Amino acid sequence: MTERELTTWLDAYGSAWVSADSEAAAELFTSDACYYETPFDPPALGPEGVREYWSAATGTQRDVSFRHEILAIVERRALVRWWATFVRVLSGARVELEGILMLDFADDGRCQKLRAWWNSLE
Repeated sequence: MTERELTTWLDAYGSAWVSADSEAAAELFTSDACYYETPFDPPALGPEGVREYWSAATGTQRDVSFRHEILAIVERRALVRWWATFVRVLSGARVELEGILMLDFADDGRCQKLRAWWNSLE
C-alpha cells in the first residue's frame, strides 16, 4: 500500500460519508471484510454489512465534512487519524468527531478489516 493508494481510498471513504452513499462505501471493502465501528461492538461483515451500517448511520446526518492524516503504512496495514463534523438531522445539533482507523488491505486495494476508535463532542 502506497501513500497515494491510501489517500485515494481515504478520499473515496470520505466522499461516501459526505454524500451518504452507502453503496460507494460498500464497494471499498472485500467480500470477507470486518468493519469494527468500535472495539467492543461486533463487526459489520462484508459489503452488505457495511452498506447496512452506513445507511443507518449516515441517514441521521447532514452537512458532513471529513478529513484525514496518514500516520503510518506498513505493508498492507495503515494507521490514520481522522476528523469529521456533521449536523444531526432530527435535533440540529452539531457533532465533532476525532478518531483513529487501523486499516488492513487486500492485494486489490479494498479494505479487509477496519477498526475504529473515536470520540465525539456535541
